Amino acid sequence: MNDSNSRPELFALLIGIDYYAGNQTPDGVRYTSLRGCVNDIAGVEKFLRARLQLDDARLFKLTATDLGIAVAEPPEKLPTRKNIIAAFDAVTQAARAGDQVYIHYAGHGGRAATLFPDLKGADGLDESIVPMDIGEPGGNYVRDLEMATLLQRMTAKGLVVTLVLDACHSGGATRGNPNVRVRTAQNGQIDWMPRPADNLVGAPQALQAQWRDASKNKTRGVEAASGWLPEPRGYVLLAACRANELAAEDDFDGAPHGALTYWLLDALQTMTRETTYALLYNRLVAQVHTRFVSQTPQLEGEMTRTLFGADRLAVRAAINVLSFDAAKNQVRVNVGQAGLVDVGATLAIYPPETRDFGDVTARIALAQITALGGGASLADVTARLDATKPIDAGSQALVLNAGRLDLVRRVALTTRADGGAAREQEQALRAASAAIAAAHAAHAAAGEMWWLESADAQASPHYQVFVNARGEYEIGDAGGAPLPHLTPALRIDAPNAAPELVKRLEHLARYHAIVELENYDDVSPLADKLTAQILLPPPTWQRGQKIDWTACAALRAKETLRPGDYFILRLDNRSRFVLNFAVLDLAPDWSVTQILPGADQALATLEPGKGTHQVYRATLADTAQTGTDILKALATTELGDFRWLELGALGAGPSRGRGAVTPRTALDALLHSVAFPATRGVETARAASQVWTTTQVQFTTQRA
Repeated sequence: MNDSNSRPELFALLIGIDYYAGNQTPDGVRYTSLRGCVNDIAGVEKFLRARLQLDDARLFKLTATDLGIAVAEPPEKLPTRKNIIAAFDAVTQAARAGDQVYIHYAGHGGRAATLFPDLKGADGLDESIVPMDIGEPGGNYVRDLEMATLLQRMTAKGLVVTLVLDACHSGGATRGNPNVRVRTAQNGQIDWMPRPADNLVGAPQALQAQWRDASKNKTRGVEAASGWLPEPRGYVLLAACRANELAAEDDFDGAPHGALTYWLLDALQTMTRETTYALLYNRLVAQVHTRFVSQTPQLEGEMTRTLFGADRLAVRAAINVLSFDAAKNQVRVNVGQAGLVDVGATLAIYPPETRDFGDVTARIALAQITALGGGASLADVTARLDATKPIDAGSQALVLNAGRLDLVRRVALTTRADGGAAREQEQALRAASAAIAAAHAAHAAAGEMWWLESADAQASPHYQVFVNARGEYEIGDAGGAPLPHLTPALRIDAPNAAPELVKRLEHLARYHAIVELENYDDVSPLADKLTAQILLPPPTWQRGQKIDWTACAALRAKETLRPGDYFILRLDNRSRFVLNFAVLDLAPDWSVTQILPGADQALATLEPGKGTHQVYRATLADTAQTGTDILKALATTELGDFRWLELGALGAGPSRGRGAVTPRTALDALLHSVAFPATRGVETARAASQVWTTTQVQFTTQRA
């Protein structure tokens, strides 16, 4: 126990259940005993004691070791429903504001008929962790609404909470490996048996109010891909898999473990004080995929928080190395055709913990994409720059050269009769030409792609650069019309004016490459299967009210929004595949921000035939009269990441980084993508185009 002047302490609640008494509920739902959950908890306890000096006074542990017909632990140490809830309460009472609380559950997850039909509907389901006494008379689950309330009590006290759930609640079974078990009911059965609601952690009305509040205030814009809780507010949730997947346990190093826990403990061995949950997750998801390609861990909540700390560190988004094949000297990375790269693209590889990608000396290798996928690709390692540092799952990579000549933009430097004095124009344009050449040479020396080239007489330019009558550089479109929102004005006599002009041109080239990103394979099974629409709720609708879909209208062509207007972004998956997707907001200030998923969610998916929506409010910069946002959705069936495409506002740097949490324009936050690793086929180019798709909508906000 600490006092108000002492440093924060670590508390842990560890729950592992191998033995399920009775194994079967009265209505026939079967929870088979497991083999690796107690091992998981033992491994976590060992780590916490050795690395973080956790002592007995701050450790709360409940385990059920399977001895065949009995358990090894005394009754007060068993993970029954009563003991689990009591342990949550005990940790909450013992810890003080600012203390760390780490909760790790390894056992079955389940789905049961809801005890809250007013909230979820008569046929609704409660996602639950399954106590060891679920099969005994009067047995009950620890339901999602109860977990949300127990966690809310912790965060309301000021505790810094991390929750790990190595369980699943989906249906399915494993095949071919007798050692592999899944942590849910046999064959994914749903428990429809009515159960009493008189021993919950709170009154049903209070539990529902807490759940509604979390759902109403959520910023992700979509349901969590893990399916456990509506909105991790004030804590981090790491789940074993998505809602439609299975959490597996298998033999690792001669002993059974859950895949999530085993690889989590492995990843934690390399953590530093600056390791965030987002960086940990990159390594973790890659390692789990090395053995179970259809199990994708989920990270939700405060992803930029440091491990077992309270600091938040913004990190520039990079590409994740999913695996390294030393025999082939080849890496698999989660970027592909949907991420603007092609065969021949070059990558710089950095250690997993890298935060400063501007340090060229930190690079450990260079690689070149040789087998292109839609969302994930294979790349041959072409140079080892630092052999003392291993390439491993979770290493980071930056695209140096996308390998696509069609992304290069032509620039024409032109004098105009309505510009400044002829001599001033010529001098300024010569300086601009020299700055473009110098930037080109610098990029070439670094092995990086250069986005600009001089326009010739045979091809029209993408951009025209000229000097206006006020003595300022201006950038126009192909016809010479000045592009809007290029602020602040760039005077030709300002220090470094020409190099700044070049930065703006490169920024615009990157922005327009994303705008024009399309999949032109019209025979792809995903062609036209992802749709997006902007809908307008009734004028009297307010946030928190139920949406009457029959009263919503589609935003018409040339119809504008006013600052403060509500609108709905609707996405539908009309394919037969699970799609992993992201939505980018290409904003009037020339920024590109991933708004779906937002900064508090690593992954998001859309089931076949399903849709999702989110309500937003239009905003406009104080100095602007009008502005147009493009909302671009990218989706893939592979393991992909689109955050590296992000750009800050023009003049603000290359990327907003993974730490950005404050919405910048008309939107709050939305979704993201991941799924299955790429396979190397004969027709790699064709395969790439058949596993991703994109669609986009736009709206204009205008002052009255």
